[in-house]
Amino acid sequence: DKQGAVGALGEILIKQIDADGNDQEIWTLNNAFITDINFGDLEYGGDDLTELSLTLKYDWAEMTGVDTAVTHFGKHTGA
Repeated sequence: DKQGAVGALGEILIKQIDADGNDQEIWTLNNAFITDINFGDLEYGGDDLTELSLTLKYDWAEMTGVDTAVTHFGKHTGA
């Protein structure tokens, strides 16, 4: 169920950083849960990197930028 899936992940933060590692934008996904995950081609014989693709669904997002206030996207029902 959705409540269990949301609770399993907790708070999801996505950070955009600059070349020096400083935060530029921070996205908070509210009530997020995984809808799809793809581990790509798992090959244990080599040292190649593995690409992991993750799809999330969420009720609304909040974006905080370095020079901006919090901006809400999607359905926001909280205070």
